[in-house]
Amino acid sequence: DLLYMLGYGAAWACWWNRKILGQKVWLNVDGLEWARSKWGRVARGYLRAMEWVSSWAPTRVLADAQAIADRYRALYPRGVPCSFIAYGADLPAAPSQALPDLSPWGLHAGEYVLVVARPEPENHVLEIVQGHALWGGDWPLVVVGDVRPVTPYQRRLLALAGDRVRFIGGVYDADQLTALRLGAACHVHGHSVGGTNPSLLEALACGNLVIAHDNPFNREVARDAARYFQTDQQLADALAQVRALAPAARAALAVRARDIVARHYAWEQITDQYESLMRAECAEHAQCTGTAAGAGAEQP
Repeated sequence: DLLYMLGYGAAWACWWNRKILGQKVWLNVDGLEWARSKWGRVARGYLRAMEWVSSWAPTRVLADAQAIADRYRALYPRGVPCSFIAYGADLPAAPSQALPDLSPWGLHAGEYVLVVARPEPENHVLEIVQGHALWGGDWPLVVVGDVRPVTPYQRRLLALAGDRVRFIGGVYDADQLTALRLGAACHVHGHSVGGTNPSLLEALACGNLVIAHDNPFNREVARDAARYFQTDQQLADALAQVRALAPAARAALAVRARDIVARHYAWEQITDQYESLMRAECAEHAQCTGTAAGAGAEQP
């Protein structure tokens, strides 16, 4: 009844399913894919073209951030309808008095700054390392991500590694990553070209004190539960402010962070929004009306 495509890299394919096969086709555009530094000039040109194609080839565009939806409506006022439904996150059980097991990495709870990111320029990992060095505080910087000496950017990062900056590689076990988040004194989020970023949501869900790159996507998600930076010096200043927070202020920010996720990014709420929009869309199609009604009748 309905085809849901993720990413606009093959936006041209929507037309075939929509016009030839008669399907409803949704396309989730994610973030500003063409702005990622890993793409060369030809790939960026292609992705910019696919962004334009996505404004007319599917039946509907989906955006997981209001800022992305607003951008689409402004750029393509005559395009297909664009709906905002956020990405989601699970809330871990409220942190207990028991400290997370950080022994695999030789870390101590509440005594390190955490970054979880792919080593790409638009995630501002280098600026975070430089800002941390400017701060000069007593918390080491721990970077989770597969940083290997493959690109010039990654080689620049690895050249800065040491006791103060630790690149521990990718951590793909969900429980281990949650333990790293729960144990962090602060989470720095440098992503700048996505919509609602899962890593930022998961940090908030763990009650992390967040310092995020200052852009509309991160401000939309973290709101007043984070501090923001654009320059190395701004990050250094924010780290100093977070380091100086009293325990009561830290606890209040942690509660606020988890509350944002519970109120706006809980998966049950998001799946309800998807189901409602899917049923409404299919009800407009004569072939789908009976199917949607029948499915509803079978519910207990």
